[in-house]
Amino acid sequence: MLSHALARQPPTFLRSCRPFAAAPRTRARRTPGDDQRSMMPATTWYPNPAPYPPQPPTDWPVPPPPAPPGGPIPPTPPERPGRRGAAIVIAAVAAAVALIAVIVAGARVAGMDDRRVLTTEPATVPYPTSTSTTSPARRLDSVLPDLISFVERTRGLRFLTRPVVTPLDEATFDRRLAAAQDQDLGEIDSQAVTWRALGLITPSTDLRQAYQAAMQAGVLGFYDPSSKALYVQGETITPLREAVIVHELTHALDDQRFDLQRLDRVKDPDAGAAFLALVEGSSKRVETAYRATFSPDDAAEAQREEAALGSGVDPLTLSLPLVVTLMAPYELGEKFVDALVAKGGTGALDAAFRSPPTTTEQIDQPAKYLAREAALPVAVAGPSEKVVEQGTFGELEVRVLLFASDPFGSIDPSTIDPGQLDQFQLSALLPAITTWGGGRFVSWQTSDGRSCVRFAIVEQGGSAIKDKLSGWVARDGGRLSTGPNGELVGDRCA
Repeated sequence: MLSHALARQPPTFLRSCRPFAAAPRTRARRTPGDDQRSMMPATTWYPNPAPYPPQPPTDWPVPPPPAPPGGPIPPTPPERPGRRGAAIVIAAVAAAVALIAVIVAGARVAGMDDRRVLTTEPATVPYPTSTSTTSPARRLDSVLPDLISFVERTRGLRFLTRPVVTPLDEATFDRRLAAAQDQDLGEIDSQAVTWRALGLITPSTDLRQAYQAAMQAGVLGFYDPSSKALYVQGETITPLREAVIVHELTHALDDQRFDLQRLDRVKDPDAGAAFLALVEGSSKRVETAYRATFSPDDAAEAQREEAALGSGVDPLTLSLPLVVTLMAPYELGEKFVDALVAKGGTGALDAAFRSPPTTTEQIDQPAKYLAREAALPVAVAGPSEKVVEQGTFGELEVRVLLFASDPFGSIDPSTIDPGQLDQFQLSALLPAITTWGGGRFVSWQTSDGRSCVRFAIVEQGGSAIKDKLSGWVARDGGRLSTGPNGELVGDRCA
């Protein structure tokens, strides 16, 4: 249900949605003589490239690597047929605080009584108005060696070839980003059929427009594993742009070592979302570490810039489920990666790239990834009409559906301090689930133009999903039944 179109090109919505572990400290600026390796010409940059890891596999399956210290490695994911070979564009946006503010303010306006608050009422929230900077902005060529060195040290790997970061003016950058987005808009149209049927969007909602609006909320950089191009908007580098570049450089490093284009060949939506969470979690971990080096002035400046970028977001063009879906790989992925590194160091993270998680349940519960716990098989009856989408109805998909049925649960948005939005966490919105065992879905369109969906879920250790879906039945007109093997079956058309 969470298509690759949404799961492969999301902005970094969670960049500032959690407190950082380390207290801000004064950042040491580079001085002549520091890190001489980073100043060498590209042809002699690495006289002795690191022998580990070896060249990345070209596709799944691959031989499992030796287990790192601290735990076993999950099984190799099954081989999946290729999809279409389009480029994967991994973008980083700097409007996280602003978009969280839009969610909270929208909920205030709607009185927490409409799950589509961002498509029904405009919302405003106070932002810092100062545009002055507290530390001097620097040019890209003066900061890039430091950023590359930081990424290598924190990630625990070296670049095989020196990454090239290309600064673009705003108009050129926007054209490049729009061209990259166009490759996935067809998939978003299929996604819209499923979401419309589930009740995640209204029949009149243009999911393409909503997605493009979200992507235009403040994208400052993106990396394309197909062309190996890394673009950043503007040549004047602020602390916020430094963090964005660090995030994208980590993508470039992981791509050189593990071939991120494999994500484009994953057919199953839930497996693709799980792999993306690994990819974004790795970059978010390094970005978070870099932000922890900001001085208080730099941190405040970055937050002001984020707020200014997001202040132009039109709430009427967004939808809550879309924003939450785009945010998920960053916060959930970072927590997953943190758990792996805490258990087995960066070697465990490297091993995960060779044998990625196959379900979003494994992302949410890393112990199940390490225990090699795969999804249980479950069948869902197909329609007589032509199928639009089908695949695993994963844990994250279920959590988004439950969220849409009751967006804020027991959270009172009026109690959230707009000045503390950078500490707001996605996990506070998504209902927790521990009983998901497996799921499948299929969506289609009828001859009279209605969008329909059917899903089947196997629960283990309880009936929490069935109980919580009562809100979906009551508010959205969904129908629940029991399948021939005891699975929970849901149906809805719109």
